[in-house]
Amino acid sequence: MQRTQQRGKRSGQIDGSVSASRRGIDVQGAMATLNRGSESPRQFFRCGRYSTVGHEWYVSVREGCELGPYATRDEAELALANHVTSRFVDSHGYIGQIDAHARRDATVLEVLVQELATCREQIHIRGENAAFAWAKRRLDAMNEHPEKFNRVRARIHALMFFLRELDS
Repeated sequence: MQRTQQRGKRSGQIDGSVSASRRGIDVQGAMATLNRGSESPRQFFRCGRYSTVGHEWYVSVREGCELGPYATRDEAELALANHVTSRFVDSHGYIGQIDAHARRDATVLEVLVQELATCREQIHIRGENAAFAWAKRRLDAMNEHPEKFNRVRARIHALMFFLRELDS
């Protein structure tokens, strides 16, 4: 039994696996890519933004408060996207940075923020009534040809949220 365990170990192996440095992996570089630009390179831990208490959903935001309660997780995701859009995109004009993420598969939150930011940009360009008509046409196009849009379900939810927001 001991002989087979020793035979499996070579120099540079720990518990049967080759160490990261021997495989040529830059562990610090890989961990640094997991951090956002505003974080120091040593912060690795992340926890979920969404939590439930009973049957109600809440969203934790960086400002240290919680948004909610919401009936479903989809509503909580829309609320977070609306918060991010109104808080950062409207005040700092980050829509160009959101569009730059299109080279990879965007997260649901990024798609929601991008769609809401585009809708709000239409208000600034065209006015509320024309932006409402634009969003309605975009929603109709997504319902007719969903294959032309990535993450179409999230985009439809964002457009419906925007239309309800303008309607009220």
